[in-house]
Amino acid sequence: MDNLANDIMRFLDNHNILYHTRTYQYMNVHDTTYILTNDNKLAIFPISSETIGYEILSQNLLMYMTTYRNNNCKAVIVHEHIWSTKNGIIKSILLGYFKKNKIIYARKTNIMDIAQTTYDDFLEQHHLLGTTRSRYKYGLYHLGKLVAVAGFGKPLYMKYEAIPYLSTELIRFVNKSGISVAGALSKFIHHFTSQVHTDEIMTYVDLEWSNGESYCKIGFEITSATPPIKIRDTSNVKQHNDGKTTMQGRPNMGNLKLVKKIF
Repeated sequence: MDNLANDIMRFLDNHNILYHTRTYQYMNVHDTTYILTNDNKLAIFPISSETIGYEILSQNLLMYMTTYRNNNCKAVIVHEHIWSTKNGIIKSILLGYFKKNKIIYARKTNIMDIAQTTYDDFLEQHHLLGTTRSRYKYGLYHLGKLVAVAGFGKPLYMKYEAIPYLSTELIRFVNKSGISVAGALSKFIHHFTSQVHTDEIMTYVDLEWSNGESYCKIGFEITSATPPIKIRDTSNVKQHNDGKTTMQGRPNMGNLKLVKKIF
């Protein structure tokens, strides 16, 4: 069993979350450990930085994860380099599955426009992908403190469709680590669509972390899946003879595209 799996199990132990381990095979050679909580609410698949053949492994894992998700069990992949660099964020996500984060109700928050710098700082601290540019940026404040942010793009006119329409991307959404704001996303979308005209909101979810279930509960529909893309891997840096360094990418499992119609 590798160090990553042991680290995750120590974390679960510290929060009194009961679990057991199982193994799966890929490439007909490698026995790999994953973690299943005893209440069958969460399956965690640790991927060490030394794992080979992830392109093949990810397709094998997707079958395992889909089986669990179809049986109301959440399933996530935790990469070692992300566990190392975004440790607090991952722990907050995992604790959220067991309702061990502090819960705040969105109806008790105030929504405000926020500056790019505020948006940047919050995303770098609390979102796995960090920050990015967004045309519209909002924050939820509770007792004067920022507890969630969302960013939307500029509405795009889809003029080549059979019936043209305006589509807007939800680019980022995240709660503060250690806090779950119940109803936050619905509040952000309601506020945005009351300020800006659009016919739909679309977004993407990473298959390594979600099957889009929470989005579907508030009216999104899965419309397509995108192929795997390379993500930054800070544990895989190459030093070249000329003194320059490059960061190698690792493919993720792909994304789901979801759309919510605005009526």
